Amino acid sequence: MASTNGNRSYNTRTCRRADFQGKKSVESILRTENLWKLYRAGKVDVPALRGVNFEVQPGESVAVMGPSGCGKSSLLYVIGGLAQASVAKCWSMGMTSPN
Repeated sequence: MASTNGNRSYNTRTCRRADFQGKKSVESILRTENLWKLYRAGKVDVPALRGVNFEVQPGESVAVMGPSGCGKSSLLYVIGGLAQASVAKCWSMGMTSPN
């Protein structure tokens, strides 16, 4: 599975239950579409997340990795409900974020 953040691409390797033969596809337990998080620095908007598409299936193990300042914490804050996305929505087990 590959995830993108603006012009950066992150490759992730996961083991999904749906990957095994005989298993049916299941609904995602977590999903973001075109997720943006902007922070204000004076008169300038600084993008921490730019168009992140992310999906987690039941049974998956996921690691968020990347260099310092690439938006790992911002992504986790938005997914965890501690921060609100500037643009887009997050779905968690059938529930949609207020943004």
